[in-house]
Amino acid sequence: VNLSLAGLCGEEDTTGQGSATSSSSAAAARQLPACRERLRGLFEDPNLVANEFSVGVPHVIRAVDLERMADSWEVFTDRVRAQYRGWTAEMFSWILAARYSGLRFAYLAEAVSDPSARELAWEPIDVGLGGDPCRTPPSPEQPTLTASTARHSVPLLVHFCEVYNATYEVPRSPSSSPSSGVSATESATTWLDKRAVAKTLKALATKDRSMSMLDCDAPLFELPPADLLNRKPAARGRGRRLEPPVSVGTFRRSAWLLCTTLHAANAGLRDFRSRSCGEAAKARGWPETLRAVPANARFSEPSPDFASLHLKNPPVDWASRLNATRARLGSRH
Repeated sequence: VNLSLAGLCGEEDTTGQGSATSSSSAAAARQLPACRERLRGLFEDPNLVANEFSVGVPHVIRAVDLERMADSWEVFTDRVRAQYRGWTAEMFSWILAARYSGLRFAYLAEAVSDPSARELAWEPIDVGLGGDPCRTPPSPEQPTLTASTARHSVPLLVHFCEVYNATYEVPRSPSSSPSSGVSATESATTWLDKRAVAKTLKALATKDRSMSMLDCDAPLFELPPADLLNRKPAARGRGRRLEPPVSVGTFRRSAWLLCTTLHAANAGLRDFRSRSCGEAAKARGWPETLRAVPANARFSEPSPDFASLHLKNPPVDWASRLNATRARLGSRH
């Protein structure tokens, strides 16, 4: 993204509406003293953002520092949006506001978010200090971390902001015995795409009622196999879209993150529902069947309930909706 320093500092119009002060936002017209001098380093040093202004992970910040940033963050948000409409506009304005206010961020290496990235907090997992959350998930009643061991055992924060998967080998079923030259194994995948959760629940909902993960009759997440950490990574996809297996190290990181996150999410949901849904629902329990699969991978996912999903969600009758809209408009005259 190429942002104009002059536009960010209110020295030129980036809205196409005349002067910079003609913006509909009062914040965009506000003056920021010494703006160019304070921001120049971000444009001149390509490593400055990575070294001092990491974004995308949760921050620990003092209230007084946040107060220092507040006014300029509002101004820069409007000025960035005048040049760039992407969903990360506020991240850019956050960096600009921090730099302008004389703040910088220290990355404490206590968070993981990407199994393929060089994140320092993966090191304990890589050497086996993170345990096996697939086989023995941490118990909420018996926390495993203490102040003295936290830095050397597991990451303090799992930030699941990406689309995660672990594709692993499974033996072929007897009904699909391999012929000569065909592998005796096939593959299965555990997924977690947080953006797909709402869409999956929508497909399970009825015509008259939506569904939330907090609902008493909603499923819990499907859990990975208990031995996932020790499975062998497999290729994923079909035909020309076949992707080779990831490295064993990346696979084990992915498996650790998936098991940690999915077990923790189910434990939290089960605890909430146990206190909110009554004894009958608690006695019935909740099936662990929800698969948060990204849209671009659903073509390869089995769909045993495809027909029933369509019965629950009949095609939209656009003609009747149009007639209803016309009736409402006619009643206004």
